[in-house]
Amino acid sequence: MGSLKKVRPTEAEFLGLVEGHRMTIVHDEGVHRHVRFARPDSGFDAFSLTTWPGHLAITGDWDDYVFARTYDMFEFFRRGRAGDPLEFDRNYWSKKVVAISRCGPLEEFDEEKFRRAAWEEARHFPKEARDRVAREVVPAAEYGLEGAVRAACEFQAGGRYFESFHENDLTVPSRAFVQACFAILWEIRLYDEAKAAEAARKQRGVTGWLRRTWGKRPGAARRAAG
Repeated sequence: MGSLKKVRPTEAEFLGLVEGHRMTIVHDEGVHRHVRFARPDSGFDAFSLTTWPGHLAITGDWDDYVFARTYDMFEFFRRGRAGDPLEFDRNYWSKKVVAISRCGPLEEFDEEKFRRAAWEEARHFPKEARDRVAREVVPAAEYGLEGAVRAACEFQAGGRYFESFHENDLTVPSRAFVQACFAILWEIRLYDEAKAAEAARKQRGVTGWLRRTWGKRPGAARRAAG
């Protein structure tokens, strides 16, 4: 399986994982929040969003990440509405991570970036040297970051070599991190929907009370009260 598939889960894959999850607002006081998501009949794949001033943590059965950027991190992560694509800037968001779990990598080696970097540096090599790059360097992508970079840095052919290959960025945000970002976007949208529905219920309750009390529309009641 190629690394592009490995490190870039799709939105559809994520939505399949959370199908059947339900939200429970455990605590909700200003920017101090604890919102839990889980299947009603199972504890598997449960996770939570916890916020406090300037920080947001996603924790649970998946890998854990803590972000820091703005006072209310829900505002920082809020993108679109329910039904909109779960789109975000993976590289930018990864720069806002201040802590991760021991098992949850932030970045992963990307084989395609390695291959592109190798061919970019070899583009001016003579044909014989390029042929050796194809045989000796490009296949090393399968060895992971350390093995691939070692193969590139040790390569020499007819006086040609990779002068500064170690300076290339050969990683992408990890699959675990991308999945966590999908979850944050999705969770905040569900939270916003719940809060909007709660506000609408309260408004209907106020309207009903005014009608029962005054026997009139709320506007007329206000005028009568004035």
